[in-house]
Amino acid sequence: MVSDEKDKLERILKEQSNIHNVDISVFDLNGKLIASSLPVLFDKGIIAKNMNAVAFNALTKDYKNQVLQDENIGGLTYKATYATIKTTTGEPIGYMNVPHFGRDKNLQTDISNFLVVLINVYILIMLLAILMGVLLSNSVTKSLDLIGVKLRQIRLGGKNEKLVWPDNDEIGALVREYNTAIEELDQSVKLLAQAEREYAWQEMAKQVAHEIKNPLTPMKLSIQHLQRAQRENHPRLGELTTKVTKTLIEQIEHLTKIANEFSSFAQMPKTQEEYIELNEMLTNMMGLYEENNENLNIVKSFGEEDSYVYTDRTQLNRVFLNIVKNAIEAMNELDQGVLIVTVKQSVDTVIVSFSDNGSGIPLDRQSKVFVPSFTSKSSGMGLGLAISKNIIENAGGKIWFETELGNGTTFFIQLPLRR
Repeated sequence: MVSDEKDKLERILKEQSNIHNVDISVFDLNGKLIASSLPVLFDKGIIAKNMNAVAFNALTKDYKNQVLQDENIGGLTYKATYATIKTTTGEPIGYMNVPHFGRDKNLQTDISNFLVVLINVYILIMLLAILMGVLLSNSVTKSLDLIGVKLRQIRLGGKNEKLVWPDNDEIGALVREYNTAIEELDQSVKLLAQAEREYAWQEMAKQVAHEIKNPLTPMKLSIQHLQRAQRENHPRLGELTTKVTKTLIEQIEHLTKIANEFSSFAQMPKTQEEYIELNEMLTNMMGLYEENNENLNIVKSFGEEDSYVYTDRTQLNRVFLNIVKNAIEAMNELDQGVLIVTVKQSVDTVIVSFSDNGSGIPLDRQSKVFVPSFTSKSSGMGLGLAISKNIIENAGGKIWFETELGNGTTFFIQLPLRR
């Protein structure tokens, strides 16, 4: 190729190189360089002026129209495209080479950009998923918290409210199970209460029958003895009649006491509620015991502030008297009994305690202290503390005790405070 044609071809290649931003080289049918948009690389021997042999063989012998070939310049590896230049009739007249020096770098850049976009998309999706999870979790947690609150409020014998859930989902199924359990619990409580009442009355009937039989036996024997003496014209019939009559009266009085105690326990009298100041009430009551019991030392520990409750004065006085009486009897064998009476206020309640230094309540009797048929004394039916428990609970309070063998017993009474 003459010099003018070569220069003209190189100008054309440079123009196309600038337009497409690629380097272009043209080889003849023998694989020799004809012209290039960047001839300095060939002139200085950086790139050989002959075509890549692998590409040349692929185009000439394998009759391929285009070949993508890996090539090297020093430590630089790049892709190069070789294509056959043909006439309009399809005859090959040469070969064109287009190296892609920036392909790997651009590819890495594209991959990096893609990864950045992908990571951003994943982060966005993750944030949305977390947000949806939090919202869903809050919805479920709120529902479960409501159920948890209701479960903590369940009380045996109390009014347990059912839950309402509009949706027929997992929470709805849980709510339905909860409501069913509430119905079954209420039914069970009613049956249990009925069974307890029946058992209590059965035990009470047994105790009353036992207490009644005790005086009936001596009464029967006394009457039979009097009848025999009358038939035999006993010389001291008058004296014997007086003695038998006295015995009968005593036993009748005992039966009357039993009937009165049973009646008091079975049906409490109608309450007459009023405001009662506990410090004054207990001070007056303890004064009576201090005057009549030389071996009893009463220690009062009351707060400076008045303690008002709203209940029946007679019934509350009966409770206090019964506890004090039991405490004094527990300390009968002591040379010096000590009874500590304390009144303590809290935010909305007041607690009255009675502590004695008696022998305490044995372990096998502690669970029966408030049972109607229990008594550790030789007389009476043991209804005092059972009646006291009934009175305090009807007033909205609680009664309990703490005891230690050899160190005494403390009874506590908690009542609502009225200011």
